[in-house]
Amino acid sequence: MTILTLILAATLAADAGAATPWADPFDPASLPPERWAAYWPVHTAPPAPLKLTPPLKAKTIPADLSETKSSPRFVLLTKADFLASAAELDETHAMAVALAADLVTAVATDAVITSRAGQRVVLSALLCEARALLISEDTHTTHAGRMRLIARQDRARLALDVLAIQPLACDAYPVERLVGCLGLLPGPECTTDADLAAQVRAAERLAMP
Repeated sequence: MTILTLILAATLAADAGAATPWADPFDPASLPPERWAAYWPVHTAPPAPLKLTPPLKAKTIPADLSETKSSPRFVLLTKADFLASAAELDETHAMAVALAADLVTAVATDAVITSRAGQRVVLSALLCEARALLISEDTHTTHAGRMRLIARQDRARLALDVLAIQPLACDAYPVERLVGCLGLLPGPECTTDADLAAQVRAAERLAMP
């Protein structure tokens, strides 16, 4: 027996021990599982569906910021527009000046009323004026008018007593000058003199019931 014959016999014997006598290499059912598994198709799991993110929504632009809004147009100003603006500025300036003047006037009047010297002059003038009108033969007034003069005289005297102020004489220069401004025909100095004008306003305020 040759060597080739021996090798062939050993190979056949090994194949015979590995497979059953009725195994058919062309029939997968007659083969062991590890042999016929390769004949069946491999079933794989289906791929997971792709998750698509929703498209981003475009942000709306306000109408006032939109590029489609028409740009402002330049308007040519006429001479009348300049004159109107100048008139408004003049009016505003005049109002500011008037307010400043009123403030200065109010401060000066309050300074007279709150100071002891100012109270003495003003109350003495009110007292002397009422007394002079009551005793003067040239005073022609009704009974109600005379009662108002008496009430003014009494209020001035009471205020001097409460404040413990000695009244000035009626012929004293500051009192006589102020009484002249309280009459029907005041002189020009009653408005041009700042101190005298403040005394007049203070007297008018204190004379009110």
